[in-house]
Amino acid sequence: MKNNKVTSKKTDVKTTSATKKGISGITKSTKNIQSGNYFLYKSHVENVGWTVYSSLGLTTGTTGQSKRLEALRFTSNTFIDKFRAQAHVQNKGWLPWIGYGDILGTVGEGRRLEAIRIDIPASYATNVRYRVHVENIGWMDYKTNNQIAGTTGRSLGIEAFEIHMDIV
Repeated sequence: MKNNKVTSKKTDVKTTSATKKGISGITKSTKNIQSGNYFLYKSHVENVGWTVYSSLGLTTGTTGQSKRLEALRFTSNTFIDKFRAQAHVQNKGWLPWIGYGDILGTVGEGRRLEAIRIDIPASYATNVRYRVHVENIGWMDYKTNNQIAGTTGRSLGIEAFEIHMDIV
């Protein structure tokens, strides 16, 4: 595997790609962002660990491999204090809302993410839409700001995640 590196300055994020078969967010690297605002995310995958950061519109996690997502982490150079997300986790239910840079879900506990919701004020991003790939279901419909993506009460894990938005 090549060296994974994310460096950030105020408006410059660069990542190098890694290769590990079938793990999105590892096989796909983010595009180099030379200027402007960015929003990146990565996932903690069962038996894999943390993936590299993915940029808007790219998938993080796996499909067709039955590997659960256990956590997500988000980073950005904008709306840092306004971003929040919440996760529904196996045997824990809804966890408290988290902010930018915090871990959404759990790491080291072997618990699956089952549902998530994301809240970003319209003054920072518009057209926020995200979706999840759920075991035994596949890709679910896109959800908009603060709607629940995934399932609760069905013991089904999220396997992949993607988000789209227009940063203001």
